[in-house]
Formats: sequence, structure tokens, C-alpha cells
Amino acid sequence: RAMYKEQIADAQEYHVRHILVDSEKQASELIAQLNAGASFKVLAKKYSQDHSSATKNGGDLDWSPLHVWIPEFKDAILLLQPKQMTQTPVKTQFGYHIIQLLELPRPSKYTVPFEEVRVGLVEAIKIEYNKKLIQQAIEQTTSAQ
Repeated sequence: RAMYKEQIADAQEYHVRHILVDSEKQASELIAQLNAGASFKVLAKKYSQDHSSATKNGGDLDWSPLHVWIPEFKDAILLLQPKQMTQTPVKTQFGYHIIQLLELPRPSKYTVPFEEVRVGLVEAIKIEYNKKLIQQAIEQTTSAQ
């Protein structure tokens, strides 16, 4: 079960939105406006330079697993609680982002139930255990010579 939980943790999907701008100064100004009550959707539509459909959708990037994001973006998402946004601009190769986590992470729709993979996981654990035993035997034999 621990191995399964570890594997599905990587497959969780996150519902986020963002605003992408060219400068840290502009991103900081937008964060201040958002903290003062401005609408994330309105500011994203007006200022975001993300050329995907996300800008038309108020910055909404929909549900995605973490592995699709670049490291800086992913790291920022992992620090957020639902409805929380970054309080400092997140710099990436694309510019400066303001990121908001909209909902709690959920398992990917592609996650296979535990019972369907249990036998395979048990076999994988046995193989790893046997590899460790063989490695220990080799090390003991080598050190005894």
C-alpha cells in the first residue's frame, strides 16, 4: 500500500490558474490588486500574456498532474492551499507568474485502483528485496576475501 500511495501521489491532478506577465514589478502590482479584492479572472483576461485558452478563461489551466509543469511552477503549486495564491511572483523561463490553487488535489482519472495492481506491486517488492539480498551477499563475500 505504501508503494501504491507513493506512486499515485505523483499522479495527482491540481486545478490551478495563473497570470503571466513580463516583469516582476507588474506581477507584484497585480498581487497587491488581488489582495485588495480585485478579480483574478478579470486581471488574467486583461494582463496575462499566456497565449493559450487559459487567458480567455480567466487564467484557468484546468486539472493537470504536476509532471506537466516546469519545476518552478510545480514547486509553487505544492506550497499552496486551496484558494490560496502566490504572494511573490514566480519566475520561470516564460516570465513572472501569479499562481492560484483552486481546489484540493484529486487522483488522476487514469489512476488504477489498488486491488488491480496489488499483485504486480508485491512482485516488484519481492524483486527489490532479492536484489538487496544478492548485493549484501556480494559485499560480504568481497569483504571476506
